[in-house]
Amino acid sequence: MKIPIILIHSGSQSYINYAIKQAAKFDNKVILLSDRVLDICESHIISNYEGLAKEFDRVYIHMSSNTYEFENKAWRRWFVLAEFMSKHHIKKAFSCDTDVLLYCNISDIDKKIEDHKSAFSILLDQEEFTQSASLHSSLWTIESLHEYCKYSLSLYSENLAKITNKWEYHQKNNIQGGICDMTAAYFFYLNNKDSIVNLSEIHNNSTFDESITYAGNLYKNEYPLEHGIKKIQWRNGVPYSYNYFVKKEVKFNSLHFQGNAKPLMEYFFYKDNIFFQIKKHLLNILKK
Repeated sequence: MKIPIILIHSGSQSYINYAIKQAAKFDNKVILLSDRVLDICESHIISNYEGLAKEFDRVYIHMSSNTYEFENKAWRRWFVLAEFMSKHHIKKAFSCDTDVLLYCNISDIDKKIEDHKSAFSILLDQEEFTQSASLHSSLWTIESLHEYCKYSLSLYSENLAKITNKWEYHQKNNIQGGICDMTAAYFFYLNNKDSIVNLSEIHNNSTFDESITYAGNLYKNEYPLEHGIKKIQWRNGVPYSYNYFVKKEVKFNSLHFQGNAKPLMEYFFYKDNIFFQIKKHLLNILKK
């Protein structure tokens, strides 16, 4: 059975169209959970799947330099996803942020990695109290996602000291960030290492991108940067980059255009379109 890619996004930002269309290029089934319906893929309204998320709202305590809305929204999406998967009897799904371009068929990737209940990205050489695992590209069985949501609830109801220590460290040292869904993912990973695959690792000479503007992935300074982004070589429409540790080019199953890199998604999506290149060239001439 084909593993669906489920995107969760509220708003009308144009880059979401590139994420959806790019995933579809590799014969993935794409489902969007949003506050609006798009006609380019199967769409569902988020508010129909917020029962579990409201349980999280009742226990959530804001401990971050980011806004309450930002952190709460990022966290509750996993409860929305768990409820959606349960109601639609989806046993396994891949979820990625809408600033991610995919260059693989997720069902094929799933078959090639070892037995697992979930998969996401963890940088190994972290600073003290970073305590972060990224869920921007993640693979879940319905059981493991419910376990993660249950664990997230328990951090506030039973293990508050585990996260307040980190928050106090941020405040004391004037460090941005704090407690978020990535914090819970990090501790969840430590408790379930045997059943979680690290997508930042190289599997069958391929990996998932942590961030296109970051030289690290599994380790710091793992890939070369050029003009502020990973130096990419293209092979049959798929990105590769040279890995300093294994000393060879590695295929990237995804590229993550985090933060200010989002405008680059248009370029990467249309990179093989000659008419797009001509348009860009003409616009550059007009700017001079």
